[in-house]
Amino acid sequence: MNNRSLPAASDPTLLPSQLEMTHLLKSRLTSLPRFAFALAVAFAALGLSSCHSAAYYYYKFPQYTYAGRPIPNSHLAQRVMISETSNGTSGTLAIVDASRDIRSNVENTVPTFAISGYSSGSPTTIFNFPAELVGYVYSANDTSLMKINYTSESSAGSQGTFQAGQNTIAVPPTFSRIYGASENIGILQIIDFLTPSGDYFLNIPNVYKVATNKGDTVTLAFVRNSNAVYRVFKLNLNQYPTSQAAMAVTGAVDCQPQIYPVYCAVPVPGTYDRPINAYFSLDGATAYVLNCGPECGGTTASITQLQQGPLNNNVIPTSPVQPNPQIANIPVPGGATAASRTATRFTSQDNNFSPTVSSKASSPP
Repeated sequence: MNNRSLPAASDPTLLPSQLEMTHLLKSRLTSLPRFAFALAVAFAALGLSSCHSAAYYYYKFPQYTYAGRPIPNSHLAQRVMISETSNGTSGTLAIVDASRDIRSNVENTVPTFAISGYSSGSPTTIFNFPAELVGYVYSANDTSLMKINYTSESSAGSQGTFQAGQNTIAVPPTFSRIYGASENIGILQIIDFLTPSGDYFLNIPNVYKVATNKGDTVTLAFVRNSNAVYRVFKLNLNQYPTSQAAMAVTGAVDCQPQIYPVYCAVPVPGTYDRPINAYFSLDGATAYVLNCGPECGGTTASITQLQQGPLNNNVIPTSPVQPNPQIANIPVPGGATAASRTATRFTSQDNNFSPTVSSKASSPP
């Protein structure tokens, strides 16, 4: 027999012992509940952060408000301010939730909302400016004009007091000047916040209406039972030593104060028939004067279109004879006492708001 050498056997593969297998299985089983618990906590936190009751969203504002405006104290995103008076000597300004038409909050924990610090009697006129954070309220009782802060929803104090009697107020959104027409005493009052004296009183008998454009560059005044229209202009500093000297050169009916006058009123030529108000085109080019006509004791109702350029309050006349800024005179059957306008259309209607007698005139481009 031949002797053959056999290959050496390789080392056998070592398998985990039963004890090691037991420890490995226990460690894996122990980690599973911890992972499941952590996962459950994460889902619970996500649910709490994304789910709120309906009440949470009642007065919820976005992180970035429109135009960066502050959140009002009432937390009402849509509000209406209403003037109230019970006896004519004291008044309030209530705030109503416009989206729900209620005076309280939804939970009724706040019964009413109001402008704090306001108490002027008989608040008759509200001057609201949607693009601004302030408004104004005129009181017929004490003839005061109060400034209202829409953010804090509180009174910001008086901006001036007008003459006694029935007044028509004009507040341009520049807020640099305020105008008031007092028919009882025939005064056109100008409150100028940019001059040291502040108040100016132009004598225009029976003046009862004043209108100004949005840029406060044109101001027109109207006289009851008259066909006269006046515009206001401002003189240069110390341009004339007396009001008489200024009136002689410019043709103004009055300039005030009497020494070194600042403001004057001068007639505006044109075709008028009991003019009662004016509206202004959005492009700043045209003024529309409403002529009441027969309804106000005149002859023919119409709309008189005027160029705004010559009416600018910085245009100082150099002659007693004024240039005529009239563009056209458009008859309006039935009367012209109220109007509305858009960017491309001006609509006038009679006092009865009858659409059959409305007249439309496109403003120039």
